[in-house]
Amino acid sequence: MLPCYVVGDLPPERMAAIEEVLAANADLGALVEELREQNERTIRALCGGGLPDALLDAWTEEEPPEVPIQRPARRERTTGRAALATAAIALMAAVALMAVLAWSLGPDTGPVASLPSITYAHQTAMSGHLQRLDPTDRPAVDQAFARAGVPDVARVVPDLSHIGLRAEAVYVIPGQPPGSASEYTDGTHHYLCQMWGGVGMPPQALATRTAGDHELRGYRADGVSFVMWVEGGMLCVMSAAVPLDDLLALVEREVTSTG
Repeated sequence: MLPCYVVGDLPPERMAAIEEVLAANADLGALVEELREQNERTIRALCGGGLPDALLDAWTEEEPPEVPIQRPARRERTTGRAALATAAIALMAAVALMAVLAWSLGPDTGPVASLPSITYAHQTAMSGHLQRLDPTDRPAVDQAFARAGVPDVARVVPDLSHIGLRAEAVYVIPGQPPGSASEYTDGTHHYLCQMWGGVGMPPQALATRTAGDHELRGYRADGVSFVMWVEGGMLCVMSAAVPLDDLLALVEREVTSTG
């Protein structure tokens, strides 16, 4: 169950039970860190290199090329932990691959967002690895959105001044499909508002809240809180390194103030 635990694809009670086991088992804790690193590398490769399109093109070939299977003459004996690590990392890579490929298929299949992908987008934008656009230079922002193919529904830089947040930067988030993100600050913390078209919220939220006609779902990953909701056919994500309850309250104020 560790791969599902790492990607957050378990009910809260199962997540809590696994965390109790991890707290008492250093080897399993180390394995979880290995899985997280492998998952991040897989997502980074998939989201950054256009690999899903290449794979989908290959799968549509009428006669896929045959690949001979070479079996080793002798298999070395491995320890139980090494065997578990190998199997779990392989499964993690498959989980990440399926998540990104499902995202790339578009809205007709009703895909949901992958929490690891959303987390990686947050980390990439907040670490300065993406081009930083000036939110007051609207022509440059619009040009960057158009050039990257960001869906029209996600080409928005929300004005959040009514809840005490000032826009500092705008980013294009690469992926399938590409999304947009706006960075805000309240003078103490930094927040990121991601927008994605054609995808829904992942399951197994840690907290849910109703704000007007919207359902807010809260998540935690790598020390960051995420609140997601769907608005106008678009997945909205607010994230920050703050307590989840505080972020939920902030998003609730924003959603109820705008209707």
